[in-house]
Amino acid sequence: MDEAAEAVDPANRWKLSAACRPAVFDGNPEIFYPPRLRDTANGMSRARAELVRRAKNVCATCPVTRECLEYAMERHETEGIWGMTTPEERGMTQLR
Repeated sequence: MDEAAEAVDPANRWKLSAACRPAVFDGNPEIFYPPRLRDTANGMSRARAELVRRAKNVCATCPVTRECLEYAMERHETEGIWGMTTPEERGMTQLR
């Protein structure tokens, strides 16, 4: 086991295999936290929908999607794309 893996809390070691981690993903990490812009026609702005699509494309290549989703659900994450889901898909929408 490498030193980086040992330094990580065992419960979070899955993050070392995540497709979105900086060592692997060379795109803009902000795609995983798209703004909640609304479009009255379909509920999600085209800009947000494009960012969500791009983030989910990265998730589709990830070997730890299940662990990522479990992490988000356990922590009641109300923002960001986790485990190939939006906050709305996780049922964690935050009242504003």
